[in-house]
Amino acid sequence: MEPRKYELKNGRVLLIREVSVEDARALLDYVKRISGESDFLSFGPGEFELTEGLIGATLYLASGFLPLFGHGTRSTIYNLMEAPLGLQEMVLAVWLIVEGFNSSAIASESA
Repeated sequence: MEPRKYELKNGRVLLIREVSVEDARALLDYVKRISGESDFLSFGPGEFELTEGLIGATLYLASGFLPLFGHGTRSTIYNLMEAPLGLQEMVLAVWLIVEGFNSSAIASESA
């Protein structure tokens, strides 16, 4: 998708572009800022914990719908949307290799 700019009536410019991983922090900050501004939200200040992991999982889920809109699994947007979850899986694998498993916890559950 090519970025598109629109000039609004008040003179400000609206930019419509593809989502990127770098947008996660700004989205989290926005949700925290608006959480106390309206009675019409289903959560109030401090009641909604949104993390980068949840955003990554949401992007991954949404990427499943991209082929319906003509974006194949080799498209840039598809790969960008799946990248956060792929990174999470790699970090988890490295963490398990470095830290190891708790053998006593596994043994106690099987007993």
